[in-house]
Amino acid sequence: MCGITGVFGEVDKETLSSMTDVISHRGPDDKGMFLDKDIGLGHRRLSIIDLAKGKQPMFDNEGRYVIVFNGEIYNFKFLKKQLEEKGVHFRTDCDTEVILYMYKLYRKECLKYLNGMFSFAIYDSFGKSLFIARDRLGIKPLYYFKKNDLLVFSSEIKSILEYPGIDKEIDKNSVYEFLFRQYVAAPDTVFKNILKLEAGHYIYLKEGQFEKKRYWDLGYSETVEDEEVAINKVKELLENSVKRRLIADVPLGAFLSGGVDSSIIVHLMKKFKGDGIKTFSVGFEEKEFDETKYARLVSEKFNTDHQEIILNSSHMKLLDKVIYHLDEPLSDFAALPTYLLSEFARKKVKVVLTGEGGDENFGGYNYYKQFLRLNKLLPKKVLYNKKMFAYKNMENYLRKDMFGNSSVFLKSKLVGGKFGRGNFLNQMLKWDTQIWLPDDLLMKVDKMTMAASLEARVPFLDHKFMEFNASLHPRFKSNKYILKKAFKNNLPKEVFSREKHGFDVPVNLWFNSVHKERVDTLVEENKEIINKYFDFEVIKKMLNEKRDNLFLWRLYNFIVWHKRYI
Repeated sequence: MCGITGVFGEVDKETLSSMTDVISHRGPDDKGMFLDKDIGLGHRRLSIIDLAKGKQPMFDNEGRYVIVFNGEIYNFKFLKKQLEEKGVHFRTDCDTEVILYMYKLYRKECLKYLNGMFSFAIYDSFGKSLFIARDRLGIKPLYYFKKNDLLVFSSEIKSILEYPGIDKEIDKNSVYEFLFRQYVAAPDTVFKNILKLEAGHYIYLKEGQFEKKRYWDLGYSETVEDEEVAINKVKELLENSVKRRLIADVPLGAFLSGGVDSSIIVHLMKKFKGDGIKTFSVGFEEKEFDETKYARLVSEKFNTDHQEIILNSSHMKLLDKVIYHLDEPLSDFAALPTYLLSEFARKKVKVVLTGEGGDENFGGYNYYKQFLRLNKLLPKKVLYNKKMFAYKNMENYLRKDMFGNSSVFLKSKLVGGKFGRGNFLNQMLKWDTQIWLPDDLLMKVDKMTMAASLEARVPFLDHKFMEFNASLHPRFKSNKYILKKAFKNNLPKEVFSREKHGFDVPVNLWFNSVHKERVDTLVEENKEIINKYFDFEVIKKMLNEKRDNLFLWRLYNFIVWHKRYI
């Protein structure tokens, strides 16, 4: 796992070095740069595989192609063997070199062979072209700024902002989206001129031509209707996915919440690795939020080396640091515990497996069931509009002259054209997989683990596994039916019988108690910032009367971010 950055256009050594250093947390083990006329590539390395020879930027044997790569390719050994049979001579035993020769042989088509999480850039010094790609599900981030013949890109926005002269103009529609949705969906960011490369897309530049194209999409059907076939295939594919993600030359562990998804991952790790797997859980002093007892049950069953970190309100002092590492406003309450758990785990391991993606594969969220019932009364678009715009009170605080048309823009962006014919559950799963998963959940996990220099791997998001699940009849997916059937004999019964809910954390509780004075002070001291976007007098009145805690949480995130980045 690493951080990459680069410039296709005018660049100097000092600028490239600054862009690379600002993301050193993504790769504290090594730094590398390549600089030539109108091209610069920077890399920060977190050494996981082939620790001695995997230095980047990396060149092919002829010196024509050079790559910077962030991520892991889990089938690289299989691909390497195929390439060797074609006469390729390798100097390393790492996946980076495999990507390089796959591109050399197959060009853009190389992406269909890669199984993993990635963002990478390959420069062809003869053809003067640049190829940039992001993995199918958006596990690894990639941002870019483009103006005329200049392209600046990186794993994180803060790196792009190191390039001289980049306009920091804020996109008002993205601010509106953040306030209503708690994140900004691709391709937009909160900056008007900086974009996210969408999941499953690539960029190709040559001779002033800019091509951006989707290379993979998840197609849903109802072709698998035999339950036994479904159970066996789900088990087989998930086992293969976990096995592939155990490749590492450094210590490896797992985040264990005690829920169905993370418990299945630990069960399969035990199957392939044996006893002593390191597992990590986060708990809270507030007993109504603490669920470490479930994680202990799973740990005891699989004899893991289990460790817990118990959080309390004093950890709120790290909230501003978390906001900085998220790059743009993203007010997910779980970001702070995720960062602290990552920092805790990093003392013992460099890699963890996590359970993200289980709900999006198998209909695990409670609102899926609610919407399926409501769909008998309301159209699909209306339901997802309700999901997106449930917090209408936000309008009370906004400057109408600033955000007058933003609601129309957001409805068109996130719902327009997304829902058509077909099973509604499948359509909800696809919507969340394409938008919520990469732009909130995975973004949070990437930024928080990387802030602690920890690599997170997500077996439920193996694309072959997901493609099969997308072909299952919807009745198998509701409330994780088929996943629970497949692993019912492998986990403690308490894991299956516990009530389903999200990662509930007391951050909101702490925010409105120990952090209350800090919030009020921040609002008072930043009237100038607030007046650009909000009605300051309405906010002051709300602070003194009935506090709107959801709005204040997002306002706090926005102000802290604005002060640091703008």
